[in-house]
Amino acid sequence: MSSRSSVSALDRLRALHGETDRRFTSAVAGLPVGCGSGCFACCQDGLTVWEVEAAAIEAHVRELALQVSPSEGAGCAFLDRDGRCQVYDARPYVCRSQGAVLRWSQSAGDGAADPTSIGEARATCDQHLQGVSLDTLPLAQTFALGPAESALVTLATEHHAEQGRRGLPERVALRTLAEGLAQLRATPDTGPTG
Repeated sequence: MSSRSSVSALDRLRALHGETDRRFTSAVAGLPVGCGSGCFACCQDGLTVWEVEAAAIEAHVRELALQVSPSEGAGCAFLDRDGRCQVYDARPYVCRSQGAVLRWSQSAGDGAADPTSIGEARATCDQHLQGVSLDTLPLAQTFALGPAESALVTLATEHHAEQGRRGLPERVALRTLAEGLAQLRATPDTGPTG
């Protein structure tokens, strides 16, 4: 058995999340990030995650015997009444990258002089980095999208197979997950699903 296959997809996901947190910390170092605890401008409802991330959130809730109460507002279902994440330590990848200047490659598209050319795009939350030109930030102060997402898809596929399932892994709505976890109070511990 190879060392890769002897470590579960969930454990490798935790390592990917740790690396993402380190990349985030490095990217925002020295920038005037205007969000912090209780800021939930990026925490939108309707987000989905891969099954492997849903399983990691469920394992975290079970391990700490958390009492999840889905929010009723327009934000993420995992926000508490004060706008704080109830599963912060197990939050998914998409949440870990928010607040940084995101950078990705994109084609120029139809209508461009050369529609096959590849350019760079950058974006961040409107709540911070006021007065900072995103285009002039050095690469070290941006968070490159692509490699981690590819690794996440691989982990999702491997976790799906570890669960004995065939086909492609599915995505899970965070609201559906939160509502299911809220029911854990009334049911005995049967271990993580997914």
